[in-house]
Amino acid sequence: MNVYRLIKIGLVVAVLILVYALYRSILDPIQEAKEKAVRRQAVIERLSKARDAEMAYRALYGKFAGRWDDLLNMARHDSFVVVKTIGDPDDTTKPVFYDTTLIAVSDSLFADFPIDSLPYVPYSGGDTFLIAADKIKVRGVWVNVFQISEPEHVAVDPSRPLQVGSLLEPTYSGNW
Repeated sequence: MNVYRLIKIGLVVAVLILVYALYRSILDPIQEAKEKAVRRQAVIERLSKARDAEMAYRALYGKFAGRWDDLLNMARHDSFVVVKTIGDPDDTTKPVFYDTTLIAVSDSLFADFPIDSLPYVPYSGGDTFLIAADKIKVRGVWVNVFQISEPEHVAVDPSRPLQVGSLLEPTYSGNW
């Protein structure tokens, strides 16, 4: 009788181990997908901020930045010129005044974002996004373009790294 009891205990332990293994085999992919979605969203948010910085750079300098140092320097130190119209320019009976002010790029675009973290891929351990800028000819017209993308070795999906902009066509949208 002792042998049967040991067999039963052994079978119960084996069943518990198999149940746990089954539970983990179902739960692990679900948790991995959640973590991947969080990483993906963080990368998309960072790329969107980088696109905003590139657009500000183009507004100030007439071209895109091809280096992180140039883009970060602009974000830290440069300002936008904002012209406020006081009065109605279409009303000729009353005077119109223009108030010109400077607003720091860091205050307008990066008030709630640490500028120095802009080049770094979230959850990568310190790897930076790849950045490039160029001019391409589209229908006989030279157009400034830029591209900021994840390096393949730290990409959320290595077969299709996330990026914003393109060096091949004049688009400033992301591939997400």
